[in-house]
Amino acid sequence: MKIKFFKILTLFLLLIFNIFLFLNFFHLKKQNEFEIDFLDVGQGNGILIKYQGLNFLIDSGKELYARKTLYKNLSFFDRNIDFAFASHYDFDHVGNFIDYFQKYKISYFFRNGKVSKAPVYDELLKLSQKNKIKSIDLVAGDILKINKDFYIKVLFPEKNINKNKLRDNDSSLVLQIFYKDKKFLITGDSPKKIEKWLVEKYGEELKSDILLAGHHGSKTSSSEIFLKTVSPKLIIFSAGKDNPYHHPNKSVLDLVKKLKIPYLITYNTGTIKEIFNGEK
Repeated sequence: MKIKFFKILTLFLLLIFNIFLFLNFFHLKKQNEFEIDFLDVGQGNGILIKYQGLNFLIDSGKELYARKTLYKNLSFFDRNIDFAFASHYDFDHVGNFIDYFQKYKISYFFRNGKVSKAPVYDELLKLSQKNKIKSIDLVAGDILKINKDFYIKVLFPEKNINKNKLRDNDSSLVLQIFYKDKKFLITGDSPKKIEKWLVEKYGEELKSDILLAGHHGSKTSSSEIFLKTVSPKLIIFSAGKDNPYHHPNKSVLDLVKKLKIPYLITYNTGTIKEIFNGEK
């Protein structure tokens, strides 16, 4: 009877060991990948980047639905968000950071430097101090470089943003993400006047493979000159089903179709993943 028990125990331990080896191998393999997820957060924005064991979260969405989406796209035991970015302080972009600042270990919180009257601004300030999260204001020209293959460049806002009396949307962080020969452009809720400024300042440098449409596809963003300059191979609209703002706006979709740019909408597709394993 004892011999049979020890045989079963040995087989069980071997099974556990093999599962551990497999998970470890899978984890190491995943660490060599670059993954950018345009999260299905409902009406809002949320972009998760996973690279070499690091997690980057640009905006958070605001709903419980968005929190569940993040949990699904992080590994079960991963409670780290190494780098968090707030494009601006509209609740549909940063509301869930209130929850994440308390439930995740967050090392850095990057902001646009704008002092906002939005209630969430003060809440996040208090939570970042309480949880010893290092807060850093970004300005155009800043570069967060992980290695030669992956870095994030800040295109907007410029210095002294509080002197310009810009609204929260007008102050959105504009980030261009580089991974090898791929480029992704994130503009928050930047309106057409900021798009015009970007075109005049950067010109062809704006060209990117994937564009996350400004302001969820609102008619206040996505001007023709901007889309032509960025010349994306794909546009992604982050919007909730049957949202009261009718995002993405029909005029924007008509323009995208006119320019023959493929597009996806998160409320139709769910989370959109781009995964690069170093070869494809």
